Amino acid sequence: MHKLIYKTGLMMILVAVLSLPIASATSEVPIYLQNKTYLMQMENQSHYKPKHADIVMLGDSITYNVQWNELLGRNAANRGIGGDYTSGMLNRLEYVTNLTPYMVFIMAGTNDLFKGEVTPETAFQNYVSILDALEQKHITPVITLTLYVGKDIANYTAINERVQKLNGYLTGYARQHEITCIDLNEAIAPEGYLLYDYSIDGIHINGEAYEIWGDKINKIINQILKKES
Repeated sequence: MHKLIYKTGLMMILVAVLSLPIASATSEVPIYLQNKTYLMQMENQSHYKPKHADIVMLGDSITYNVQWNELLGRNAANRGIGGDYTSGMLNRLEYVTNLTPYMVFIMAGTNDLFKGEVTPETAFQNYVSILDALEQKHITPVITLTLYVGKDIANYTAINERVQKLNGYLTGYARQHEITCIDLNEAIAPEGYLLYDYSIDGIHINGEAYEIWGDKINKIINQILKKES
């Protein structure tokens, strides 16, 4: 009954929002529900028949844009949605936990901070709520720090300052709570901005960057599994 009510409500929201241009959405509508891609993906996922996935990748378009099971060579499910916010990821966490993974890798915050619509503090609070919810279900979370944007993005300095602030909160929290953290920026944005060699547009990363990310993920998975065995 709960599932039926949830799906019916989701369909009503989808129809209502899709009938209006994004620009006319009122401020009363949560920011993630103003994203048509989010609504369509959520409606799709409400019809999935969940099976167990060892690994779930949670994030926005940067996560969505690659086939993780093929990149990692593991039983991995992709729960990235283009244009998503930390609040949206928190809202749809059911579609992550219903796969009963033992580990979830999270990268979030780019869309929150890109236009300054969400403060680093609010994004961090949402992030912590996600981490707490996963740990309550005995799922191991792993943080991938939010990526910097490239120099060809307007106002990239201001955006990256917000990213740096969020990442500072995340690294401090991860250290305090013994959560593993991946800093992909060290490899592909070592100067404080995303390098051209690893990006297609200053925001989204290319195959070489995904390979670096995938190698870091596999290394962490092997370390955690070895520790738990």
